[in-house]
Amino acid sequence: MKNIKFIIKLLTLYLFIFLISCYNGSDDESDGKNHSNNSEERNDSAIRLTFSEYPASCQNPTFSPDGNYILFTRFTKGYNTGPSELVKINISTLEETIIIPAIIDADHVNVPGTSWINNKICWASDRDGASDEIFISDDDGTNIIKLTDHPESIGYYIEPVFNPLNIDKLVFEYGPSDTEPHKLAIVERDKSNKVTYLTSGTTYDDRLPNWSHDGTKICFQRTITGTDNWQIYTAEIDYSGIDPVLININKIDQPDAHNTDNSWYYDDSLILSSSDYNIEMPNIYAFDLTDDSFIRITSSDTNEDGAPSCSPDGKYIAFESHLGQDEDTPSEIYILELKD
Repeated sequence: MKNIKFIIKLLTLYLFIFLISCYNGSDDESDGKNHSNNSEERNDSAIRLTFSEYPASCQNPTFSPDGNYILFTRFTKGYNTGPSELVKINISTLEETIIIPAIIDADHVNVPGTSWINNKICWASDRDGASDEIFISDDDGTNIIKLTDHPESIGYYIEPVFNPLNIDKLVFEYGPSDTEPHKLAIVERDKSNKVTYLTSGTTYDDRLPNWSHDGTKICFQRTITGTDNWQIYTAEIDYSGIDPVLININKIDQPDAHNTDNSWYYDDSLILSSSDYNIEMPNIYAFDLTDDSFIRITSSDTNEDGAPSCSPDGKYIAFESHLGQDEDTPSEIYILELKD
């Protein structure tokens, strides 16, 4: 991944598959929709890693600790449409390995950021046939452990991530439905898998928490309940009392835009986000935590880029991308080398 031969190899493969798809044709004339995942206009050097058969959708990339692999969720029937499986791809060879297979009527969903720490991965699933729960396993799919167990009537537990310095602490998102306000929560393996809600879900709708790499803070997206103005917040978790408490909640300086799918840059100096600042199609941005400066990372006029993750060495960003914003088209996984 770190030499020019690798980049040339991926570019060659990308060009080959693109030409083959153009030759064979990729439009489904029966419904008038373009079913190709290749229809895009990119103005950056992002390289596509996955080439799934329609309508499969590859989403939520996260790097392995050594930076050689990417774990992602593949929905088999379209964007966010299960069943889904967890897949590991070798960045150098593009060889894929299914870690957690798809099960009929069940989803297995990881998130970007810190869902792969050491040799452990975490994800959410309704594999037991009831509510979505938090699971962990070894990164080869063995030693699966179900951490939470709650009534389906309460809602679902989704989007878990490890604290990189203490994998016994996992923050996640709790939601009673797809439309009602969500909360942040934490499950503590070292306290008999105790679950504590960190936000109330009243004034604010809070989603997609992600740990900083030094384990001291989380970032998450927040909007006032009933609105759609997602902003980036950070906070710390205080364990000094009987229950963990969210403290030092802070909205970072950021331009007026919708900023979602947030995760941390490798040294925690920036937060990566899918933002529509000054553009119609959301792309990946990096926002500074100390001031209002930012950097645009990806550039596509046709594709929505989301779910960014940073490599452990800070040299690459992986993300998902799909044509348009209506989520009718599947996503694929891309990687982009950051320039000095």
